[in-house]
Parts: sequence; C-alpha cells; structure tokens
Amino acid sequence: MDYKSRAASRGFGFGSFLLVVLVLLLTVLWFIPAPAIKWGIETYGSEHVGAKVEVEDVSFSWLSAGLAVEGLQVTDPSAPMENMLVIDRIATALDVARLLDKKLYFDELAIEGVGVGEARVKSGALSEHAAIPADESSGFSLASLGLPSSDELVAQEKAIYEDKINAYKDNLASKQKSIEDAIKALPNKDALNTYKTRIKKAKDSAKGPLGKFAALKEFKRIQKDVKKDVKKVREVQKLIKDTLADLKKDYELLKDLPNQSASEIVKSLGLEKSMAANAGQTLLAGRFDSWVKQALGYYKAIAGGNDGLSGDASDTVKGSEKIIKTSPDFLIKKVLLSGALRQGGREGEMSGEVINLSEAPSLFPEPITVNLKAAGVAFGKLALNGVVDHRKMGAEEDVITLSVTDSTLENYPLTEQSGMALLLKKALFSIQVNASVKALSTLDMAINAGFSNIDLAVSSGDAERGGSDVQQAVIEALKETKDIQLQGKATGPLNKLTLSLKSNLDEVLGSAVSQVVKNKVDALKGDVSKKLEEELAKQMEPLKERLNGVAGLESQAGDKNNAIDELLKNL
Repeated sequence: MDYKSRAASRGFGFGSFLLVVLVLLLTVLWFIPAPAIKWGIETYGSEHVGAKVEVEDVSFSWLSAGLAVEGLQVTDPSAPMENMLVIDRIATALDVARLLDKKLYFDELAIEGVGVGEARVKSGALSEHAAIPADESSGFSLASLGLPSSDELVAQEKAIYEDKINAYKDNLASKQKSIEDAIKALPNKDALNTYKTRIKKAKDSAKGPLGKFAALKEFKRIQKDVKKDVKKVREVQKLIKDTLADLKKDYELLKDLPNQSASEIVKSLGLEKSMAANAGQTLLAGRFDSWVKQALGYYKAIAGGNDGLSGDASDTVKGSEKIIKTSPDFLIKKVLLSGALRQGGREGEMSGEVINLSEAPSLFPEPITVNLKAAGVAFGKLALNGVVDHRKMGAEEDVITLSVTDSTLENYPLTEQSGMALLLKKALFSIQVNASVKALSTLDMAINAGFSNIDLAVSSGDAERGGSDVQQAVIEALKETKDIQLQGKATGPLNKLTLSLKSNLDEVLGSAVSQVVKNKVDALKGDVSKKLEEELAKQMEPLKERLNGVAGLESQAGDKNNAIDELLKNL
C-alpha cells in the first residue's frame, strides 16, 4: 500500500472514530435529561420539603422540549408514613430560551390526578431531618379537663398564708410590747416598799390627839395614792384580757383558714363549670391542631413560604461579586388541574388552575391565584380559592378560602386521645375555612366544621389514667351524639399561634359529667383542706408559744394587783 493510500486509510479510521464518539455523545445527551431531571426533582424537592420527594418516571424530548413526570410523591414531614401530596402525571414543555438563561420556566403545566394524605409503603423521613414527633396525648383525664392538682393550689395559697401569719406575728409582737411597757409602768417592789415605809412611819407618829390626827391624814394620802396604782393595775389587767381575747380570736381564724380557703379556692376557680365546659375542647383539640398544621403545610407549598426576599430584589454574594436577582428562577405561568382528586379513600373529579406559581412570588409582577373545584358522590363538593400577593414589601397579603360540603367519612379518627378515642365509623362532613396571612408573618384563620348523620364508636384506654367514672359518663353521652359542630380560630404570629375552639360537645358532655365532676371537686376541696392544715400547723406552733407568752404577762399584772390589795388591807 503506497503512502497516499495508507494516509487515506488512517484518515478514514480517525473520521469513523469521531463519528462514533459524536453519535455516542448525542445519544447520551439525548437520554441524560430525564434522569437528571428526576434526580433534580427528588434531591432539591426533598431538601425544600424536609422529607422524601420521589418520582416514578421522567421522560423528556429534545425535539419538542416536552417533559412528563409520572408518580410524584411528596412526603408529609410531620408524618413520614403519609404523603402530603401525590400527583399521578405532570406534562409540560420547557422554555428552552429561558433555560439557557438558567431559568426554569413553563408557560403551561398540566396535572392529572392528585392524592392528598395517602399512606406510604415506606417511611419518607430523611436521615438528616428528624420527623416531627406527634404530641403525646395525656388522655381524657381530670387534669385535661381543667382540674388542677391539690399541691399546686396549696403552693399558691401558702404564700397568702405566710403574709397573714407574718401580719399576725407583727400584731402580736406590737401588742405584747405595749403590755410589757404598761406592766413596767406599774408600781414595782421599790414602790411597794416605799408605801410600807410611809405606813410604818404614820403608825409610829400616831401618839396623842395631834399625832393621831396627823397619822390619819397621812393614811388617807397613802390610801389615795394606792388606789391610783390599783386603778392602773386593773387597767393593765383589762388591756391584757382584751388583747388576749383579740389575739386568740385571730389565732382561731388562722387555724380555720384551711377549711375556708379550700372552699373559696375551688369555688373561685369555677372548676365545676370549667371542667364540663372544657370537655369537648379537650377531645377535639388534637384534631383541630392537626387541621391547622395541615392547612399551613399546603399554604407554604403554594406560597413558597417566606421566600426570604425583601421587596423586589434579593442580593446574594458569590465570591466578591454581588448578584442581583430580579426574577424567579422557577415559574409556571399556568397550572391546569384535572382528573381525580383523592383524599381519605374518597375520590372526586377536579378542575381548576393555579396562575403564576413560582418559588419567589415577590419577584413576579402578578400574584399567585388558585381556583379549584372538585365533586364526587362520596367526596362531596370542594371549592378552593386563593390569592398570594407578595408584590409589596411589608404589605404582603395572602387570602385563602376552602369549603367542603357533604363529604362522606368512614372510619375517621376524630380524636387522638390515648385515654378516649372517638372513631367516626360513618358521617357527613362539611367545613368552611377562611384564612389570611399578612406580612408573611401573621395568620388569621377561622374554621367552622360540622359532622352530621354520625355513627360514632367510642373506646377508652387505661381507665385509671382518666378516671373510669368520668370516662363512663362521657362514653354514654357520646354514644347518643348524632351531630358535632365546632368553631375554631388560629391567630397571631405563624411561629406562635393562638388556638381557640368551641364545640357543642361541651354542652353535651357538661350535663353528662356534672355529678361526677362535683364529686371530684368535693374530693379536691377535702384534699386541699387537709394539706393546708398540715402546712399551717408547721407555722402555727411558734405562734401558739408566743401567744402563751402574752398570757403569762397576765399573771405578772395579777401579782402586782394582789400585792397592792394586801397593802390596802393593812391600811
């Protein structure tokens, strides 16, 4: 083979090699986008949600820039064995021009088939994100009904007792000093001896008519002076007697404080009414709390939460360069919703749209709007409408309304109480939710819900935890309940909400447990009284000793009175 032919042969071989490499490269590029998109959705979605986001399959076409996602599952971070959202199929087309600008934009995205709150086969918790633990229920107990412990009440009353006892101590000390000062002012031994000297001198001088007359006048003067001292002694004796009577009366009042306080404490707390009034709230509080948390989860999914932006731009620093972000990185101008909407084993046909869905609502000139309707035989009727408007910094305002009517529930756990479980074997459910979030931070949500045509199953857990008598009364009352209505509110900062709840169960249970509650309140009253007596006894013993000391002063005054009386007899 000559040189030229060998060169041609080598050229042909190298060209063939390049062709093969290009074909392989194009083939890889052709098929890489789908796995890459699947990886991106699962990786960044999981990071954003805080729980696993999984995709069954992704297909992508370079020719049409068409993208289809099958079987999207979004785990509920607070319940890893449940999917917050399941989407059967997503179909859309990428905006390739914006993709080159590192923007993922879609003019229209179609969603077919959505599931809410569906069970997972495996846990969707992430190893780096601990699942939010469910609140442990204390059961349907007396404590949960508002009955405080006797120790708490005694501790509160103890401080009041200490103030009263200290006041008594001060009063006793003051009066004791007054008595002691008065006794010191009475004739002492020297004064009595002076009287005796005067009497002896008068007797010795009583000689002859003039001497006797002078002695008689001196005896009268002595007698007058002694009577003045007698009067002083008796005034002190009366002071001691009256003071002791007052101190003993106050002492007895202190001793009787436990009985009075126990009755007043329990009465002032209004326990007999509050326990019955709180019964329905206690049973339904867990379910209401879960509704609020679920609603906030869906709100954040729609609104993107606090997108961390202030005003119309977000500044990020990369190295020494400052990058100004003026538009969302992700935007779907229109989401079309169709197909089945599944929730709690019920299914309805839905139709609706979400406009201007993005990860940074504050950077888009139009608000996000949501309009969704669904209906089905067991599903009932659903209507969801919302506006997410973050266009004005500091004045962001999001408004969402949801209504569900005549939705059939089966085997629906109405409570999550360990000591008292309510299961709706079957019921019709309706709910109206009106919520607004202002400045990305303050929630005002009102929920009105009703369960009708109820077939209710009631079961109790450990009877000792909640008190079998209370539980039995509640169970009997609930078995006859055919209708449950509740009104709840969630207001305040998103990170520290204030929840309030009213229910017709309060009245139903109030009449059922009133006698049981009365017995429990009487028992509490007795327990408080006993513990207060024990606590008071420790502080009253020193007072008794001091009171006896004051009583001892009475004998001192009596001794002086006896001495002066003896003196008068000699006169």
